[in-house]
Amino acid sequence: CPRTESVKPKTVVMGPLITLIIYVPAKKSLRFDLMVIAMLQTVALLYGLQAIHGGRPAFLVFNVNRFDVVAVKDVDRESLGRAKEEFGISLWGVKTVAARLPDDPKKRADLYISALGGGADLQHLPEFFLPLEELRDSMLAQLRPMDELRKLNALEPEAWQSLLEEFGRAESELGYLPMVGNAKDGAVILDAKSGEVLGIRLLTPSFESPPKPDEGSEGLSPTPKKAPAVSQGLG
Repeated sequence: CPRTESVKPKTVVMGPLITLIIYVPAKKSLRFDLMVIAMLQTVALLYGLQAIHGGRPAFLVFNVNRFDVVAVKDVDRESLGRAKEEFGISLWGVKTVAARLPDDPKKRADLYISALGGGADLQHLPEFFLPLEELRDSMLAQLRPMDELRKLNALEPEAWQSLLEEFGRAESELGYLPMVGNAKDGAVILDAKSGEVLGIRLLTPSFESPPKPDEGSEGLSPTPKKAPAVSQGLG
């Protein structure tokens, strides 16, 4: 998925700069010129707000053996219209959900074709979302050891201990799943027993193929060793 668009600083200063250039008190068309500049600035502001809204994370989706961050602009609107109300896009927060392939063979085949053709993938289709708790066992079966995360990021003992203290649990009581983000990949930290999502850290995760998922929770394709970046993390 494309990275989040940003509003460039030059867009912000262009209006005041043009105003400074054309401002001549004795100019007869000064009022009209200022009205045009104000209108253009308003359009630019609305465009910037739209770009920011479209690029912000809407969902954190458990997808087979990892989490995907899905931006507002990447959510399939037709699928959103068919989704349950609870899986609508929130105006402010990020919803943590799970996604599961449809049982209907035709829908599953269409989804494969769409994904292979660069179109919507499972994580972009809210009609296939369900509460995270319903796939808790599948999620826990894919959980990776925290020690793997420490070694991948070559964290010093002090930094590692500090991270563990943030979650108030022993290392053996924690696990992680890789997260594909818009700008940077990361790790979703979970309670190893309950499956509760405790937080996200922008540490390099492993995308090596984990053990085979439980039947009924398989995804479209095996997770690659290096997954493509999808969204700006959650920030």
